Amino acid sequence: MARCCVLLVTACQALQYAPARRRAYVALQATATAARPAKLDTLVTAMAGLPDDKYRYKQLLHWAGEAPSLPEADQVDGNKVPGCLSTVHVVVTLDDAGLVVLKGDSDGQLTKGLMVLLVKGLTGATPEEVLAVDASFIRDAKVEASLTPGRNNGFVNMLAMVQAKVRALSGVVGMVDVEALTSKLAALQPSVVEAAGDGLRVVAACFEGLAPKKRKALVAAVLGGDGVAVVCETPGEAGG
Repeated sequence: MARCCVLLVTACQALQYAPARRRAYVALQATATAARPAKLDTLVTAMAGLPDDKYRYKQLLHWAGEAPSLPEADQVDGNKVPGCLSTVHVVVTLDDAGLVVLKGDSDGQLTKGLMVLLVKGLTGATPEEVLAVDASFIRDAKVEASLTPGRNNGFVNMLAMVQAKVRALSGVVGMVDVEALTSKLAALQPSVVEAAGDGLRVVAACFEGLAPKKRKALVAAVLGGDGVAVVCETPGEAGG
């Protein structure tokens, strides 16, 4: 019993939260995975080790309650995350060492808690590390069960906007996850999906008769706000 309590306390220290006492077995991992910064990996493991979904939900609300609000000057359209049920703003900068500094806010407490998870886990990481993060880590943290489909999509959009801002600030190219985006674009039945510079080239018959602006709007709607620059072509335009 003593060991169980010690491990739960250790997890809560990693999360900076002290829930009510309850037996639990938590194993923390401090090293980074292949596509996850070390701090984010520690938080994911700690969240997954909490006793149940209720504890994870309370943890997100606790983070939201202790996090500062963004100044009004940062709550502008350029920082607003599209496709979220709540109003969410994200600010990304790079410090003198070129590492990511992330700030965020939301008018929804649960959404703000998710933003704090990103802030805590990604601040201090390199641009390459942030651009390599996949939104599926929310499943590993066992937080997804506490989210409605709308909030889950909003979380994906939050991470996508963070990555788009990091990409723009750092100039890092070639970080587009073609495999993941190809899966998202399956509904368009594309014949080609490939990296193009720091964006994506998509060839699909469904673009026939659509103006370039409408093609990009269609792809953006399917991707759900991934913030990826896209070149859209029909098979005829692509020479296929």
